[in-house]
Amino acid sequence: MNTTRRLLMARTTAGAMATPALAACGAFGQSSGGAATTAVEASGKVLWEIRAEPQADQLAKDALPLFRERFPRVEVEYFPKAGDWVDKDLSTMAAGSGPDVLQAWDHFLWLYASRGATLNVNDLLRDYRKADVDDFIKGHWDSMEIPNSKLRFAMPGTTNIGIVFFNRGVFRRAGVPEPTPNWTYDEYADKAKRLTRMEGDRQVFGVYHPTSEGAGGVRTQNHIWAFGGNWVDPKDITKLAAHQPPAQQGLEWLHDRYWRDNSWIQVKQRPAPWQWWNTLGNGGIAMAEDGVAPRLIDFANMQGLEFDIALPPKGPVARMNWLSNPSWILWKDTRVRAAAWEFAKFLSGPDFLKLQSRALLFMPPRVSLLDDWMQAMRQRYPSLEKVNLKLVRDAATASPSALRAFQFFPCQGDVQPIVQPLLVEMFGEGSARPSILRDYKDQIERAGSTCGATFK
Repeated sequence: MNTTRRLLMARTTAGAMATPALAACGAFGQSSGGAATTAVEASGKVLWEIRAEPQADQLAKDALPLFRERFPRVEVEYFPKAGDWVDKDLSTMAAGSGPDVLQAWDHFLWLYASRGATLNVNDLLRDYRKADVDDFIKGHWDSMEIPNSKLRFAMPGTTNIGIVFFNRGVFRRAGVPEPTPNWTYDEYADKAKRLTRMEGDRQVFGVYHPTSEGAGGVRTQNHIWAFGGNWVDPKDITKLAAHQPPAQQGLEWLHDRYWRDNSWIQVKQRPAPWQWWNTLGNGGIAMAEDGVAPRLIDFANMQGLEFDIALPPKGPVARMNWLSNPSWILWKDTRVRAAAWEFAKFLSGPDFLKLQSRALLFMPPRVSLLDDWMQAMRQRYPSLEKVNLKLVRDAATASPSALRAFQFFPCQGDVQPIVQPLLVEMFGEGSARPSILRDYKDQIERAGSTCGATFK
């Protein structure tokens, strides 16, 4: 291990764990998901950055013996993410070292890709089984490749999709029918208005949504897609599309819920301390949009809460839902490419993903494992027995796919400081309408395309 790599390990001494001595086994190994590779071909030491949760450490301890059985000449050392993991990873990579395999998601993935830190795995996939590719949730697999490029920058790690949580007791007391599988945006708005009312001396609101908190506008995107729009131009990701009429219709629909109906709780109306899941749990809001993880567990832990979940409604043009895509990056300059690739395939394979579902209860990115995940969730939390988890599987397997990863500019990190205050003005304060994006179009596009990002 060179000096820079030693420094990287030293900064995480408390959490770093070295694998036990490698055990001898047969001459050939097979990584879960991918073509057979001889143990002779894959060798060396892989530095693996894991998540910071305590359960992730135990998951690593449970999983590594399985990998060592198949690749006894590969040693894996692991350490947890630091609080400022993106900056530290990129700085060590720029200095010639860094983790060989690490997980990132959404705009963080693009930060690594835009800095040229990610290995293009397209060439490595030539011998990957088609059955394994087809097993991945389509929206997740598609999101691993930068649009209009030949850069596939990661392998799927875990999936999260947006859903609507709702308190059944609030619906029942208000006499409002619960969401149905085919509900529409008009019904969504109507239910939110009817649910916004006084219950005794308490004000109840229809919906909580993280519109102004979502980094760089991501949490507005499924509503933009529903009206036929996009956040960036799919044909040219250096161009803004949120200023165009279809996207503006979706943003205006959101704006009206806050400032015309006030059926979506405004920032200034939130009780302190603010944790929206607790407010939904105690009946202060009726519905809320968020991801499956970790909120499903938060609600499962609430004693006596009667809740369920629904998919976001069908929009005037489409029914599209967001997908978050935590995935495994391989460092472009890794010195152990063959070993790192076999390890990344293992992390995206069924054996590891089953362990992960049981340890962290994360939704797997493989369709074939969704039933196993649902079973693990209900075994851990019997209160989920009556919650419609099946709709998550239905969303993941729908054809054509109704799940899409968030859209970003090439230089997304430079766009967010411009867009975030605009979101606050539009949805947090009500001092601007979505048309303000037209005024900032040129500035946003310059920031989004002039950082020198290249995707090869």
